[in-house]
Amino acid sequence: MEAQRKRILMKQLLPVIAKHYDIEPEQILGHSRKAKFTKPRHAFFWMCHVQLEKSYHDIARFMNRDHTTILYGVRRCREGRWLSHDDAQRLLRKARREVLQ
Repeated sequence: MEAQRKRILMKQLLPVIAKHYDIEPEQILGHSRKAKFTKPRHAFFWMCHVQLEKSYHDIARFMNRDHTTILYGVRRCREGRWLSHDDAQRLLRKARREVLQ
């Protein structure tokens, strides 16, 4: 299981999260402050940090943002529960299936 978790890269998870929220991956990478984009963006931050075990700095580098932005987004996602643990696991399994094809 640990080996499978490390196989998923942030760039492979991005389109899965975008599709789940019915937006484009570029909109997660963008800088819009509309809730339609910030909630999926924060969910992406949270999944990268918690599920993929990426550091705030690694996520920030990928997203072209400051690490404190990632920290804030992870906290907001946790508080708002925008993505349940079950949904996160389902999305991670879906990303794994797509990567392993």
